Amino acid sequence: MKIVYCINDFSRGGIEKVTIIKANALSAIPGYEVLIMMLNDMYEPMIPLSPKVKVVNLNIDYQGIRNRNLVSRIFCTVKTKLAHFRAMRKNLNIIKPDVVISTSGEGCHLLQFVRVASHPMKIREYHFTRNYMEFMSHTILSKASVCFWKFYDFSTRFLGYDYIVVLSEEEKKIYWKGMDNVVVIPNPLATFPEKTSNCEEKTVITAGRLHPQKNQVALVRLWRMVYEKHPDWQLQIWGDGPLREDLQKQINETPYSSNIHLMGFTADIYEKMAQGSIFVLTSIFEGFGMVITEAMACGIPVVSYDCPTGPSEIIIQGENGYLVPMHAEEEIADKINLLIENVEMRKKMGLKAKESAKFYSLEKILPKWTDILRKTSL
Repeated sequence: MKIVYCINDFSRGGIEKVTIIKANALSAIPGYEVLIMMLNDMYEPMIPLSPKVKVVNLNIDYQGIRNRNLVSRIFCTVKTKLAHFRAMRKNLNIIKPDVVISTSGEGCHLLQFVRVASHPMKIREYHFTRNYMEFMSHTILSKASVCFWKFYDFSTRFLGYDYIVVLSEEEKKIYWKGMDNVVVIPNPLATFPEKTSNCEEKTVITAGRLHPQKNQVALVRLWRMVYEKHPDWQLQIWGDGPLREDLQKQINETPYSSNIHLMGFTADIYEKMAQGSIFVLTSIFEGFGMVITEAMACGIPVVSYDCPTGPSEIIIQGENGYLVPMHAEEEIADKINLLIENVEMRKKMGLKAKESAKFYSLEKILPKWTDILRKTSL
């Protein structure tokens, strides 16, 4: 079976990471040939790519369009999309795949219109919650824009796909009612870390892009309530992104700036998480929340906003972590303080978290994918 994943590039995001995890795992199955078709090779893979996985570079560049004036941007966008479409069509007809999987990005609204002689099964992975754009819009103009793009996305971009894969039962139940071709497959963990936290370090950790979606500004703000009770505890923020400068400025303006550290990107998040004792997530929305399962695999309890969608399916309240209502900053701080003040409870919840994470191992998740992929021969 020949499988092609379509992605933008190998940038440092969760979608790219989990695509590599799945591509590596599928390529190890006898009879499976896996290729990753991407726009460009601007970035190196964030985790090792199996030598069995072939990479096809389309040499398409959308980045240069952004800084042009409106007229030039429209012209260049149309020109680039046409070039992208033709490159996809040409390469897919050379490859002759049995299955093509769009993981998001620029190709997800082109793939369904590409005619391929081998008539492959087409699958679209949806890595966000369906209403994610609404959570990021705050003005009348942006809300109007969201209405248009939601109509465009869900009335056109999902046509022509044999399956839509979403990451949680909550997502399917709320946003995809009545669609028989929607399947739930959570993101798998690449491996289980060898190290397990002893939950004794005075360190709270979060990880993710420095982006408004991840809402680290709220975490920096609410850390005051932790610092006032436990000034010897540190907060480490792992990740990089467009808000780094603004976050550093926000941190510098607090009286507890020496207790919060922007750590930057790491390719080995397991090693860093195993050095912490509590993981916290303040995202406005998630598609799944893979960092939660990664933290749990390292044996640390999680405190998270009950954001749509994903955390409520991973976290068992009071057993492996705590779910907190959205924007309840005082309650998040209270739960962090509770875990800080109760070492034995923290360790017990950490062990329970590690056990819970096994549900998201490759051994559990990969068969869900092979079940779908085998249907291409029916």
